[in-house]
Amino acid sequence: MNLEIVVAILFFIAALLLLFRNKQYALVVLLVLSVFLHKEFFSIYTWDVLPVRVFMAAFSLFIGIRLVLFLFQKGSIRRIFSYLKDPFLLLITALWVVDGVSILNSQNIRQSILIYGFFTSVYLVVIYLYTAFFVEAAAVLKYVKIYIFLMFALCMFAVVQFGVYLKTGFIFGALWNVPGHLPRLGATFWDINHFAGLLAALIPVVATLALISKTVKLRAVYAFATVSMAGILILTNSRSAWILVSVAFISFVLVVLLRRLGQRGFLYVAVTIFLLAIPLMREYSTKSSPFRAYVKQYFHYRVDSFDSHLLLLRGAFQVFEKYPLLGGGYGSFFEQFSKTDVASEFFSRDPAGLNVRTPAHSIWGEAFAETGFLGISAFALLAILLVSIPLTAALTLEDKDKYMMSAAMFSALLGWYTAGIFQSYKSEFFWIVLLLYFMYPALLLGRDTYFNSLVQYLAKFSRLPFYILALLAFFLLFYGLGSNHLIPWDEAIYAEIAKNMLTGSRVVQEWISETPWFEKPPLYMWLQAVSMSVFGANEFAARFPSAVFGFLTVIGVYFLGKKMFGTLVGFISAFSLLTTFQFLYYSRTAMLDVTLTFFITTCLYCYLLARESKHMRYWILCGVLGGFAVMTKSAAGLLAFPIIILYDFYLILVGDLKPSRALLKNYAYVLVPFLVVVMPWHLEMVRRFGTTFLSNYLGYHILARAISDIEEKAKPLLWYLIVLKVSMRSWFVVLFAAFPLSLFLTAVRKNRQHAFLVIWAVFIFLFFSAARSKLVWYILPVYPPLAIMIGFLAGFLLNFVMYKFPRFFDRPTFKVGAVFVVVMLELLYLFLNRGLVYTIDLTGPEALLLKEKDAKFGVEKKVYADRIDRPLVIFYSDGPYEIVDFGPLKERLDFAAYSEEVIFITKESRFRKFNETQPNLELVDRQKEWVLGRLNSGLNADLKRLEIAGILRERAQKDINNASSEGREVTPEMLAELQRRQAEERGVAAEIQAKEKL
Repeated sequence: MNLEIVVAILFFIAALLLLFRNKQYALVVLLVLSVFLHKEFFSIYTWDVLPVRVFMAAFSLFIGIRLVLFLFQKGSIRRIFSYLKDPFLLLITALWVVDGVSILNSQNIRQSILIYGFFTSVYLVVIYLYTAFFVEAAAVLKYVKIYIFLMFALCMFAVVQFGVYLKTGFIFGALWNVPGHLPRLGATFWDINHFAGLLAALIPVVATLALISKTVKLRAVYAFATVSMAGILILTNSRSAWILVSVAFISFVLVVLLRRLGQRGFLYVAVTIFLLAIPLMREYSTKSSPFRAYVKQYFHYRVDSFDSHLLLLRGAFQVFEKYPLLGGGYGSFFEQFSKTDVASEFFSRDPAGLNVRTPAHSIWGEAFAETGFLGISAFALLAILLVSIPLTAALTLEDKDKYMMSAAMFSALLGWYTAGIFQSYKSEFFWIVLLLYFMYPALLLGRDTYFNSLVQYLAKFSRLPFYILALLAFFLLFYGLGSNHLIPWDEAIYAEIAKNMLTGSRVVQEWISETPWFEKPPLYMWLQAVSMSVFGANEFAARFPSAVFGFLTVIGVYFLGKKMFGTLVGFISAFSLLTTFQFLYYSRTAMLDVTLTFFITTCLYCYLLARESKHMRYWILCGVLGGFAVMTKSAAGLLAFPIIILYDFYLILVGDLKPSRALLKNYAYVLVPFLVVVMPWHLEMVRRFGTTFLSNYLGYHILARAISDIEEKAKPLLWYLIVLKVSMRSWFVVLFAAFPLSLFLTAVRKNRQHAFLVIWAVFIFLFFSAARSKLVWYILPVYPPLAIMIGFLAGFLLNFVMYKFPRFFDRPTFKVGAVFVVVMLELLYLFLNRGLVYTIDLTGPEALLLKEKDAKFGVEKKVYADRIDRPLVIFYSDGPYEIVDFGPLKERLDFAAYSEEVIFITKESRFRKFNETQPNLELVDRQKEWVLGRLNSGLNADLKRLEIAGILRERAQKDINNASSEGREVTPEMLAELQRRQAEERGVAAEIQAKEKL
């Protein structure tokens, strides 16, 4: 038997005996072994078998034996279920299960099982230490200090490494020689970034011990250790570790300031960072600056590494797109990444990656790629819990030493998870430190009450759900807002009107030059013009107002739902609205309906406030918002007022409101500001255009659309039910129960709030259903009341389960977990169907070629646009144009073949057909299936000259050939004529070639 195998077996037995004899000493041995990771020095028999792995295997067997004995005890199953009520145990168990199940998608089963076996040993050790080993926070801190002194010793070892290398050039241990720079030190680790990461995670705690230790001697020892470890950290030259320690320092300062100064502390830190950054940024922005030169010279050799990390992250996301639910298999990142689009670029940068199994170099990217949505959810929740508990202890504990130490551990964990974006920490030390830094504050808060302490603390921040919702809404609404080009007709028309307002009239709208446009009021186009004056006349500016009002509508629904039924209902209501596909899609387009929805929703919100407070200002604001709604989309903006009247009538019927002069007075408070907002523009348009305006604005675009089938928009009466199903999707299933519940509470329980929602939703649905002309976006104003009904049902069911089964569902844990699951599942569903909201660029090729035409040929030249919608041509080209089809364009090209220049945009397939009869067409540019072409009149004339010269040369040659065949004399004149024609043909050809070169 191989000697190394014997050594491994003996070491395994010794570790097992030590665990049974003295678990405290065994844990110390585990800490020591966890830093001896250099494979060339410490591997046993095979590359990845290290002493710490053998010890972990023994530890796992020890735990397995104890677990078997535990299962034979009475009530053991009940105790196991009670353990799973602990959020930490529940989440790490969920992560372990998901990692195991994800192996079903693995492309390397053997490697996945080996890595999963490693994580299983980590899982068992963590569970044992959490449940059966640590009972006091002081004991946890003792082991943290052991780690500190162990790493301090390794720093001294690294100093020796450094000195020996500088003196002799000899390398031992982990030392990376970087030509032209100081070497990177890694002590006994295999990965220098891991050594640096552990150092950076311990430095905040060591520095805190230097501040809080009771004796001068101890403070001096810890201060010296801090300086030494920080110095070695610099020599590791690990960017991920520098990120870790930087984040840790800033977050620690923020926590301390928050305790002492409240929220002003955040402001002080932000201002300080800003003031410090200004001179550095100014110095770096100067190209001749020595500081800039030094930074660029120092980092230039790391640029490829940084780019490679970004490629790995992109590849991880592509794997996630392919396996969104369970990922590509735990431990199978390399095989899955190798199949992505970015793999070839990555391996061309780093060919060495082909010879080893390249890791994700990101704990987050790894979780995304290998375990998908389920894995990243469990991992993210566990990370949030691990960071939140020490933060809670840091902000709530009274004892200075304890809250300072908790703050240090929080800052280190936050830094570690931030640095983890660019580094993968999988070794045993990572999990040990995570457990120690979590258990210390958790035991201070109470093993059974730490999560309740977190929930109680978060309850003080009543705006936290609002901030989470606002962050989600901002990302979903503004992500890539200007990436796609405008779509005809509405988007391009409104954008062109706004662009014309920048240089022309703000009152009379025009999208075709000198042709007034009477279809809609100008409020949205005014807002677009303001946006374009800030951001430029581009797609982002055109869509920005709609996205802003979409964001504000989500926020408004949150506050309305919160006011009516509480924070939970407000949050779910707003989130359901945000993830309603058509609401999200049209919030990201330069159209009017989301803005209209905002004004209708806020008008009704102000009405409720007016009914509750009976203050005049809310009635006035209600009228103003109703006026803005009309100024956005004419008659559709009046929808809020019938709802108000119907609800007042309902209140009169149930006896909560009496008809009186006061009621009419309130309506007057609404009517007057409404007219003040609406009348000026309408009266001015009537003054300028009279019946022309009225017949177009009222007759065609309002009455005709309502009562007749125009523009082929007629749909069945209940067509909007299909629209709701397609738009709301998963929420539509919930609506099947939510709407009947609201109807029941309105009819049977006489619930005023639900009556308001039912009247709101039903009236809008019936109003648009009754109109003959129907489009999917018309119904957008119905989504806010439906969203609040959905939110109410979700809150009702959640509270019912918690109060009906209190023994099984811990209220804070279950509520937070349930909402998180709902949010994540809906975001996953949105991601899987993202093409319905975040569509491809439908008009990009045409728009780019139109702009290319202006850039290459100038705005004076006319462009023939083959089947391109007119608004698109007008917005993206400032020159003359003509919209044509295949036949007319072909006739134009044939007619202009020898007379004029023709610039045109058409499909590539059509260009090829044109080229059959006009072989001299020039393909100027291509964008996907579209091309910008040109028929150059000068070129055509030259080609015609060449053709004629060739014919004349052939005739001269034919005369000579005929004379020879007939026995006649070939005269010198005939030969001279042939030579002259040949020279002429060569001259024309040379002239054409010279022009082409120019």
